[in-house]
Amino acid sequence: MGIPDQYPLPSQDDIVQLTKGKKFITIVDAAKFFYQWRVHPHDTDLQAVTIHRGQEVLLVVVIGNANSVAYVQRQMDNMLRLFREWCRAYVDDVVVVSDTFEEHLARLHTVFSTFADFNVCLDPKKAWIAFPTLTLLGKEIDSLGMTTKVDKLLAIRSLQFPRSCKQLETYLGMTGEFRHYIHLYITLHTALYQLVACHIASEAGSSYLSVYLPTSSIRFSYFYERL
Repeated sequence: MGIPDQYPLPSQDDIVQLTKGKKFITIVDAAKFFYQWRVHPHDTDLQAVTIHRGQEVLLVVVIGNANSVAYVQRQMDNMLRLFREWCRAYVDDVVVVSDTFEEHLARLHTVFSTFADFNVCLDPKKAWIAFPTLTLLGKEIDSLGMTTKVDKLLAIRSLQFPRSCKQLETYLGMTGEFRHYIHLYITLHTALYQLVACHIASEAGSSYLSVYLPTSSIRFSYFYERL
């Protein structure tokens, strides 16, 4: 746990794409998944915390550790590696897809048996079994494709044009997922991405952005009209 772990998270777009055209979709959540993995005894001292009772050593993975997400993602990928064509996981969220109900039951049995073999517990309150339409990673998905939740679109449309680099980072972070669906998104936002990449100081952000204000405002309006 003390060595930086660069294991990548899966692409959310790839996971969502897996559900396209599938009639039966199941999403389950591993209950307190981080706490289900013990830390090697040689590394437990790296998770020592001080509380009112003194110093405590955490024996399981905790969310705050820099390597925790990469570690549990690797464990999940290893468990499900044989089922990648129809089962994927994003950290502790697992999605299973099928074309027929009988096939779906068989696949769920396979996945649940695998979790049982590894003593992984699932949260029944966060399980949606064999639905045709579900919310996955913030997107509405069904057999016809994918849409974005209305409340998320309304939240983005309520944003004002960014006047500082901090606001610009927020704007790009919220709208970046639409790059595949809005015509010319990357072309229109290239200059704004370059501003963030340059790590401009926050106190200089507003004046620097004002140089791009006329054309960027037009691009901003173009993007919002297509949401």
